[in-house]
Amino acid sequence: MRRRWVGAILALAFGLGACTAAADPTPGPTRSRSATAPPTAPSASPTPRARVTIAYVEAAELEAPGDRIAPAFQGAKLAIATAAILGDLPVEVELRPVDTGGDVPGTLEVAAELARDPEVVAAIAAPGLPWQAALGDALGAAGVPWVSLSGSGVDLGSRGWDSWRRLIPDQRAEGRALGRLVRGLRGAEQGLCVLEEVGVPAGRLLDAAVRTAGLPVRLWSRLEEADVATAEEAVRASGCGVVVWAGEGALGAALRRRFAEAGLRRLPFVGTGRIRGPGFLEAAGGPAEGVLAVGACADVSTSTALPAQRFIQDYQAEFGLPPGPCAVEGWDAARLLIAAVREGATDRRSLASALAAMGSFDGLARTYRFTRGGDLSQPVEAVRAYQVEGGRWLERPG
Repeated sequence: MRRRWVGAILALAFGLGACTAAADPTPGPTRSRSATAPPTAPSASPTPRARVTIAYVEAAELEAPGDRIAPAFQGAKLAIATAAILGDLPVEVELRPVDTGGDVPGTLEVAAELARDPEVVAAIAAPGLPWQAALGDALGAAGVPWVSLSGSGVDLGSRGWDSWRRLIPDQRAEGRALGRLVRGLRGAEQGLCVLEEVGVPAGRLLDAAVRTAGLPVRLWSRLEEADVATAEEAVRASGCGVVVWAGEGALGAALRRRFAEAGLRRLPFVGTGRIRGPGFLEAAGGPAEGVLAVGACADVSTSTALPAQRFIQDYQAEFGLPPGPCAVEGWDAARLLIAAVREGATDRRSLASALAAMGSFDGLARTYRFTRGGDLSQPVEAVRAYQVEGGRWLERPG
């Protein structure tokens, strides 16, 4: 079997009994009997409550789990745990991760497995998940509603799905936002050096960025770790005014350090959301200062709003580290589904109807507004711009 469940199943019970001090911590029927009951009469056992599963569909082989997959999963897990404390849901819920392997056959196999499992009532697509068109077609045919945290795939809202919602701007929208940012930078008129990391799918994003920027491209190169010195020499020879990096944080940090050592520290360096994690900051060190990035995921670390502060505190208490990229969107995705469950949508059909009728949702990251087809409306405006200041990623105003 290509499909494989990932990690331990995270069963999180919902209901009033789960949060009362007198509740039996072990599941199952009560075995004690009343002292006044006839000796031969069995004790009354509580009726087992229904359980539903939300599948968390990921492709860990293509997306470094610690970068965005794990924070989003942890955000969703925290949302479910928080709802469990309230104890007002009519069913037990579990969040179950499953890996597609990152290819079409694996994606279709996972979708078929989810369709056959009667406990699976909804799915969440993890950040970076590819082949969403194939996944959505299969889940739609099976009547499984889902929420996407992946920017992979464009024009998905035109595929006729009515029981899905996407909370993340797609790659084309992220590229357009990147192009707008680059166009306004000092030295941009000298042209762009576009650097890609081998194995990182970013073609659609970069095409949109270059078209939107409307600037000449002096260099376009695909790199591996061993190419850092060669890339620095090529960038210097090109005379470009801005470097655009589409790759992971580790290689991006190596490039930035190399540029700084070669006297190119003042050359604007702009990345995609893949570099906007703690790994880049730690690896790049001082040369990270001033680096820019766009990102489809929100960062509430500097927010003074009480809900954001509570989320940060609870996340750190539960997982021992600050919320990473897309943790907030994971929280929002689970809360979106939990809100429907709380209103009695406890099966695929009722959850699908709830999503189909949802025109907007007030989340922690933002108020999400959806097109009739389920995609984000005005996705370019949902992309954030960040800059490293004082060793931290801070959101740029505007």
